[in-house]
Amino acid sequence: MASPYTYLLSSLPVLEFSGKILFTCAEFIERNKQLLSEEDLTLINFIFNSNIYDYPGKQNVLLRFKEFEVGLRNELVKIRSVRKKIEVNKYFRGENIFDNSFYHIAIAAHHAKSPLEAEHVLDQARFNYLDELSFGHYFDKDALLIYCLKLSILERWLKINLANASNLLQESLKN
Repeated sequence: MASPYTYLLSSLPVLEFSGKILFTCAEFIERNKQLLSEEDLTLINFIFNSNIYDYPGKQNVLLRFKEFEVGLRNELVKIRSVRKKIEVNKYFRGENIFDNSFYHIAIAAHHAKSPLEAEHVLDQARFNYLDELSFGHYFDKDALLIYCLKLSILERWLKINLANASNLLQESLKN
């Protein structure tokens, strides 16, 4: 039997980190709510409106992304605590998982020229990890949730870029 997600996922545009999005998270829900179950809508609303740290469920792909996020942020805590000379353990979340890739991502973000560039490095790493998670998931619920996680990252950058454009316009009008 075919997956209920086959038609939906095959009709969605491919998301690329450096690309544009054709619809926002809210528009995604509005366009597809008839095709999704209540359980799916609950998970998707959680992705679009909550922090992954607060995820209480058992959906494997969300748990793996949560683990990645916790590991990455804990590595950032280590780097920042050394710079500020403060105790690191009280700022850890979850388990302190060592992964060399977390260290390299955190160092790259730490050495970025600006906070915005650091966020770009971190979100690119998140997007790349979601690409890794998608391997073997093409038309199932995990593929749908990965798509939604990617869409939420891209929508965040859409908002950032619009805010930057607005600030640039305001500055140019002052001169």
